[in-house]
Amino acid sequence: MKRYCIDTNAILRFILKDIPEQHIKTKELFEKASQGKVVIILLTEVIMELLYVLTKVYKLEKKSCVDIIVTLLEHRQIELAYREKAALMHILETYLRHNLDFVDILLYQDAKIHKAEIFSFDQDFKKIKN
Repeated sequence: MKRYCIDTNAILRFILKDIPEQHIKTKELFEKASQGKVVIILLTEVIMELLYVLTKVYKLEKKSCVDIIVTLLEHRQIELAYREKAALMHILETYLRHNLDFVDILLYQDAKIHKAEIFSFDQDFKKIKN
């Protein structure tokens, strides 16, 4: 089965429908995935960029952005590179509940997995521990 690593710009075109021909091509890819003809691979870095662009550039609410990503993750033909969907869902829930950067939550979770301390001057890590 053919596999595609999807880029942030393709997901944005699908969501925003601002470039019709790119929206149609991305929609066709998602339809092929729904039919089990292809697999879409989603990288955590793409999710990070997607959250940033949607919240900072397009000024969408955090909840709307998380809902979009959760919908992507729930798609049966979308695989995550490097992470399990359950772990990423937990990270998204934490992101939604707290006033923290998505990257900081990822870093905190990865530090826990690797039994490492975080070296940072960012005070937000104190919020995560609490």
